[in-house]
Formats: sequence, structure tokens, C-alpha cells
Amino acid sequence: RRPPPPRRAHPRSFGSVPPPPAAEETYERVTPVEHVLLRPAMYVGPTERRTEDCWTLAAAPAPGGGAGPFVPEMVRGGGEDGSGGYHPALVKVFDEILVNALDSVARNGGGGAA
Repeated sequence: RRPPPPRRAHPRSFGSVPPPPAAEETYERVTPVEHVLLRPAMYVGPTERRTEDCWTLAAAPAPGGGAGPFVPEMVRGGGEDGSGGYHPALVKVFDEILVNALDSVARNGGGGAA
């Protein structure tokens, strides 16, 4: 038997290529809780406050004084009073609570506490 021919570098290679780093050097092992705290945007979305124009409900003045019914009004984002801003992550957490409560009611019947 003849020994195999020596390996030649690919004609387009530029010398020797260093071996890739070991997984321990590239990645860090963290617990699930640490992972959520390190990268919250992966789970609940952006955590920075956003200011946008949005619709909200405001109490309309009733004839004769006092608060009347709630009516929709446009709130300009970044207003002087800070209105129009929200945290998308907080909205996502609130939405998840509502969805889980509705799922629980649907699963267990509409009778008892969610």
C-alpha cells in the first residue's frame, strides 16, 4: 500500500488558518435567571422608554362641572408633562398577564378566580 499524498493548501488560501476558539472561550454559562437579566430584550422587547403620538382616553368635562365620559384624544409624544411615552417591555409583561389569565379562565371554566 502506498501512503496517501500530502495535503496541499487550497490555491486560494492565505497560509495556515488558526483553529477556532474552544466553546468555553466563546460562550459563558449562565443560569436562566441570569440570562433574562442580561438580555431582557430577547424575552419582553425593548426596555428603553419610547415617546410616540398615541391615542388615549381622557375625562371630558361634563356640562355643569365635574368629570364627564371618557373620550379619545391624541397625545403628542414627548410632551412637557411626559405624556405619550411608554416602555414596550412593560406593555408586553402586562399583555402576557392578561393572556395567561384568559387562558386559565378558558381552561378551568368561567366560574372561579383566574
